[in-house]
Amino acid sequence: MKKGHRESRRVRPVTTYDLLDTVALRLSDAAEFSAEDYLQKEQTDLGTVRPAFRIPALAQDMLPDDDLILCISIDDRFFKRIHVVTRMPIREFAAADRIIEVPDQILKHVSWADTTVLSCVLVATDSAAIDPSSPVRPGTWLSRKDFRIARPAVARDFPVIKLTEDEFSKRGLPRKTVHHVQFEPDLLLVPGLTVEEVVEVRVAAAVAPHLETQAGEAARVTIMVDVLASLLIEGFAKLGHHKAVPGDSTLEAVARQVGKKLGLQMDDLTALAREDNGRNLRAHLQGAFGLAKAMKASN
Repeated sequence: MKKGHRESRRVRPVTTYDLLDTVALRLSDAAEFSAEDYLQKEQTDLGTVRPAFRIPALAQDMLPDDDLILCISIDDRFFKRIHVVTRMPIREFAAADRIIEVPDQILKHVSWADTTVLSCVLVATDSAAIDPSSPVRPGTWLSRKDFRIARPAVARDFPVIKLTEDEFSKRGLPRKTVHHVQFEPDLLLVPGLTVEEVVEVRVAAAVAPHLETQAGEAARVTIMVDVLASLLIEGFAKLGHHKAVPGDSTLEAVARQVGKKLGLQMDDLTALAREDNGRNLRAHLQGAFGLAKAMKASN
């Protein structure tokens, strides 16, 4: 194994069991614990998110003799930052089920703007007596349970690039630009191109840290509304009248997701995007993505 390499699947030394398979997660106080490893979270739920892990009691005869640590972490993919919630000796979980809640001081720094991974990991420490026949080394994980929390595709698939004032200026934009949506309208109609290949959202580097906080939720929703409205308004304008939206195109993917969010069929969404130069569409998006609620929560 190369230095620094981590396996992408469970590593099972002969003395280690899959102790974490039954770990469960809930996203709020009102939610039920679930062992499902993939959950989709609506943007309007951000103010109520209070994740908690339920760690089942571990039978004494199943515990390895090694000195192992249970580590709980949150991987914020939007800001490429990992928050460590807790590190505890595995034997502290032998007596009874335990509930581990994510503290507010960590939650306020999690953006939830992209896929967020909450992990429960069994880690080998430097003092662990690892079986020499196993591929495990101190610092690697022996068993893990990942929970992937994702927003709907329209809220998580746009590449976000952080730019300085000088970089905005070099692109012919004002130095104080907060965000800018970059795409070629023609490419919105090309089948086979993904959202990531067509759209780029540029955000001011000085503003980006604010977006990772709960107070920045209103700004995140505002940017999302602008991105979606821009794509739909310009995409349908480029399409022209009496033409079907090309299948497997970026416009079709975004329109399908937004239509589902607004409860509109494709024809109705098309009409809304063309009505009053798209201003009514923006109003509908503000309501659907909870801008008013986000603004109240930001105060």
